[in-house]
Amino acid sequence: MSVQRSSIFAGNLSMLLQKPYALKSTEKKQERRMECERQVEFWTKQKENLKEVESNSIDEIQYKLDLFYTYEDEIKAAKAKYNEEQKQHILEEAEEKGKKIAEAAEKQKPKTEEERKAEARKEAREDISGAEEGDSFLEEIMEKVQEEVQESEDMFLDEMLKEEEKLEEQKKEIVDKEIEDNYNK
Repeated sequence: MSVQRSSIFAGNLSMLLQKPYALKSTEKKQERRMECERQVEFWTKQKENLKEVESNSIDEIQYKLDLFYTYEDEIKAAKAKYNEEQKQHILEEAEEKGKKIAEAAEKQKPKTEEERKAEARKEAREDISGAEEGDSFLEEIMEKVQEEVQESEDMFLDEMLKEEEKLEEQKKEIVDKEIEDNYNK
């Protein structure tokens, strides 16, 4: 009695691949999944075919058993390959997100001390246009503004680092879950 496995895939293309707005990464994931399913189905059919082979001697039985274990190994290898590709894909996506976060953080902070001072002067001019109390008043305000800018930058960077740590944790959880889900197929 042969058991037919049902699949969410129709023919050789998944439902997602048929949609023009599907993400490229989603398409590749579905292609990897279909390839894995095809390999697993092939080796499972090979195992099923072994039931039809008659074995009259111990050598024939041993040969049939060796084939069975070889097919089992091929199924495990196909699943392991799929899991490894998925893990690599997830790691690449997480790395790309991390780079984008780092770029955003870099854009938010001025590059040099002189740029910070120039920003502080500009802000001070905007805040106190028309003040007549002299340079010492402006210098105090400049120092306060610089301190506030530095504190804001530090807070922003701390938040970005925390966000990056959260992403790393989420990445690890996703990878572990994907591996567990795919291995338990």
